[in-house]
Amino acid sequence: MIAGKILELVFKDIDIPNENPVEIVKEYYQKCIRDNPVELEYIRALRSILDWVPTEYGRFGKVDPKYDDITTRDRSKRYGYVEEKYIDIKDER
Repeated sequence: MIAGKILELVFKDIDIPNENPVEIVKEYYQKCIRDNPVELEYIRALRSILDWVPTEYGRFGKVDPKYDDITTRDRSKRYGYVEEKYIDIKDER
């Protein structure tokens, strides 16, 4: 609270208008809580995977149905396989 009071004086000296903190909190509550529903865990997981796979694309194999074989772009460590309609992540347990 003391820092806020000092900042109000500084803002006044540099011609920044004071704002009502209650209105600011209400506005952000509306934006962040009421208008922004919580993202479901499975949606967050899918979003993370879709962000992760392209950055590690060289570590995913490509299934070649012509030869029924796997072509890996980076043989040091394979994370799984990428196909046109799916991503198969290898379980290392």
